[in-house]
Amino acid sequence: MRLLTAARTCLIVGFAITMPVAVWLGPQVLGRSSERADVPAAMADALRALWLGQGIAIALAGPRGIGSWWLARALGVGVVIAVALPVLAAVWLAHAASARALARGVGVSFASGAAVVLLAGAIESARLGPEPRRVALAAVELGLASALWAFRGSWLGWILA
Repeated sequence: MRLLTAARTCLIVGFAITMPVAVWLGPQVLGRSSERADVPAAMADALRALWLGQGIAIALAGPRGIGSWWLARALGVGVVIAVALPVLAAVWLAHAASARALARGVGVSFASGAAVVLLAGAIESARLGPEPRRVALAAVELGLASALWAFRGSWLGWILA
């Protein structure tokens, strides 16, 4: 039951991140030729927004929002990432980004998700009281989200390079 709840929660989180990007991207690309210079730029902006949103959502929801079991957290991270795959496929089919760049972006998402799962699992297994555990998980959430935001120029630049 915990796995189903984690999957359902992260499906909603994934759609909350992906749908605004897809709705914004549709009119940007609709009726435009793929040779126009602004289409790849619009898709690159959509990818940046999508990966930044995914990273921050994984960092904020992973430690406490998905569940307290490591498998539920891992499934939730995978669901958040999988929801965005149709947008990534559309970007790849439009030749706006290389398969290597898309693979790097998904890899960074999985790596940040693995970091969240491992850090939250380490805190859960530590002998802490309920209040210090909650504070430590909140510190992990804010620390990871802040790091993703602060260094977004470097890791987003590396993905799309």
